[in-house]
Amino acid sequence: MPRAVRFLPLVIALLGVLVLPRSAGAHPHSKPPPMSLDFTMLESSIAVQLLIEVALAEDWIGEAWYQPEDPNDPEAVGALTKALLARFKFTIDDAPVELKGTNVVTLASFSMAGEEEGAETLKLELEGKVAAPAQRMHLVWTDFSGIVWEDKIEFPVMVEADRVADSALLSPEEPVFSWRRRPPEFDWAQPIASVSAPPPPKWSVPVASLGLAAVGLLVLLGLGLRGAPMRTRALGAGACLALGAVLIPVGALRLETEPLWGEQTVLPSTAQAEKIFGTLHKNIYRAFADPGKEETEREREERIYRELATSVTPDLIDPLFVEILESLVLRNENGVVCHVEKVDRLEGAVAFPAEAWAQHFHVDWHWRVLGSITHWGHSHRRANVYRARYLVQHDGGSWRIASITVKEHRRIEEDADGELTRELILLEEGEGDEGPSPEDEFK
Repeated sequence: MPRAVRFLPLVIALLGVLVLPRSAGAHPHSKPPPMSLDFTMLESSIAVQLLIEVALAEDWIGEAWYQPEDPNDPEAVGALTKALLARFKFTIDDAPVELKGTNVVTLASFSMAGEEEGAETLKLELEGKVAAPAQRMHLVWTDFSGIVWEDKIEFPVMVEADRVADSALLSPEEPVFSWRRRPPEFDWAQPIASVSAPPPPKWSVPVASLGLAAVGLLVLLGLGLRGAPMRTRALGAGACLALGAVLIPVGALRLETEPLWGEQTVLPSTAQAEKIFGTLHKNIYRAFADPGKEETEREREERIYRELATSVTPDLIDPLFVEILESLVLRNENGVVCHVEKVDRLEGAVAFPAEAWAQHFHVDWHWRVLGSITHWGHSHRRANVYRARYLVQHDGGSWRIASITVKEHRRIEEDADGELTRELILLEEGEGDEGPSPEDEFK
């Protein structure tokens, strides 16, 4: 089986909540808006992104308009920034914040299905400094001229903070958007760390009891009690053995020592194995989460690689990184923000190999991923339910996920009442491609 195909189920399992909407009928709009405004609240700054159709940008700027060729062209950035800032007012924690444009680039527009559609769009990026992480924002839009989206005068605004997105549609009837920071449900703060194997149990040698047993044997043989009758020797030996037996549960004079085979890795208990896998499983989701702080593209890539390396084997890192990052780029350009809110274990079973000193174990895992999708001023929840079989391998230093076969995948969408009831079976139990036998590859 080709290497890329072998990793596809793992990519699908991680992207279940991030998959772009494919049905235009499930969303009030099928075409991209003429403009959208997104805020991302970071630790010491605010990142703002304006997506605006070229025709609308020309209408805003008028005779001074020209097509930007250089993303850092100060005239193009300055003209579009000035036109934007003239159309809205906002405060952060009841204080004004100065926004400065950093660059402007030309993008293609994408439909709800993630397909290229519509007029060319400009992406203007701005940033502003804040003394502390923003807790509240109040925004008022003042000029809706030229903004028409499918026969309505409205456009979407979104605010993202701590991996939680809030959005609204602004219109002449409702030109105000007030935002307040909400805490995330998923415990993203838990650090990502490798999972070491439990150390082999130490041998506890009852020195006092063994010594008394040895003395009892010598007494029984007559050594030290030469000439004593057999009955006396037997009573003396019995007394030594009885006293030694009493000292064993007491733990007196014990010597802790390494096993004869040394510090070899031993298989964990069932409870330990479930805990090991649960940590590795959530680590993968955490690796792709926004850290909530400013970082360069290079820093982000290095962090994701580093965090993935703590939880999966080396041959899984590159496919995961490439596939998921490509989907996140498309998500960003299409105005979609997807977040994992919660990862719940539903069931789990561990299977150990027959070999006493094997370096791996299997996990049959049943779990649910709850997430939110925010797109063009609308938000809805989605749940993905999976069953999969994993191979967890010890590499001499720590445990890592080495293989996965997805057995079942169900996606549950919100219905008209906001309840997660509309179920779509994407992969029925037993349909998953087994691929090469993990036992053959990692025994």
